[in-house]
Amino acid sequence: MKRAWIIPAVICLLLLVAWPLRWEKGPTQSVSGQKIKIIHLQDRWTGQAWIDLYGFVDEKLVSGEMRPVHSQADIAKRKKQILARSKEAQKRQELEKKLTEYKEIKKLNSTAYAKYNELVEKNYQEIDKELKEESDEEKEKIERLGLSRLDRKSITERISWFKRMTERQVQRLGPATLDVLDLEERYFECEDGIPQEIINGRVAYFNADQEEKKISGEINNQQKQAETTARSELVSLAWRKRNIATGLWVGFLVLSAAIAGILFIRNSRNQYG
Repeated sequence: MKRAWIIPAVICLLLLVAWPLRWEKGPTQSVSGQKIKIIHLQDRWTGQAWIDLYGFVDEKLVSGEMRPVHSQADIAKRKKQILARSKEAQKRQELEKKLTEYKEIKKLNSTAYAKYNELVEKNYQEIDKELKEESDEEKEKIERLGLSRLDRKSITERISWFKRMTERQVQRLGPATLDVLDLEERYFECEDGIPQEIINGRVAYFNADQEEKKISGEINNQQKQAETTARSELVSLAWRKRNIATGLWVGFLVLSAAIAGILFIRNSRNQYG
C-alpha cells in the first residue's frame, strides 16, 4: 500500500483533536462569604467528576487546584468494602463481642443498680433534711456554694478526686474549694445501711456501662475511620485513572506519529529511489 502512512497519521490527528474535547465544563460556583471560585468539570475519558478551585481554601491561596468529586453512594460502597476486609471485620467482631458481654453484665446487675439508686435517694433525703436544720450560717454556705440534690454526681466525683490528692496539693486549694469539700463529704453517708452486694452490683453495672460507652465509641470511630479511608482511596484511584488515561493518550499519540513518520519516509524512498 503506497500511502499506508495516512492511517496512523489520521489516528494521530484524531488523538490530538480528542485532547481539548476531554473535559466537559459544568457550572461555575461562587461560595457566599468566601473568596473562592469553583469550576465543575467532567472527565469524558474516565467518567470522573472534578472541581477546579481558584481563591482561598483553608486560608491558603490556590489557583487551578483540581480535586475529584465522589457521590455519597460511591463513598458508602467503598466504606463497606473496607469494613469487609478481614482485619477490619475481625476487629469489629471482637468489639461487638465485648459489647455484648458488657450489656449482659449490666442486665445481670440492673436490679441491684435500681435498688441502690432507690436506697441512696432515700438516704439523700435524710441528709438534705439534716442540712436544712443546720445553723443559718451553714444554710447560707450551702446555698452560696450551690450544693443540691441535682448536683450529686459531681459531688461524688469531686470527693473521689479530693481523696486522691496529696497533702501538698490540698494545701494549694483555696478556702472556697475546701468549704465545698467539707459540706460535700456529708453526702458520703448516703451508702449507710445499703447491703454490700447491692453496692457491688451498682459498681459492676457502672463499670460495665463505662466500658460499653467506650466500646461503642471505638465502633463509631472505626466507622468514621473507614469513611476517611474510603474518601482517601477514591481520591487516589481517581488520580490513578486520570494519569493512566493521559499516559495511554500520550503513548498512542507518539506511537501513531512515529509509525506515520516511518511509513512516510519509506514511501518517499520507494517513490524516488
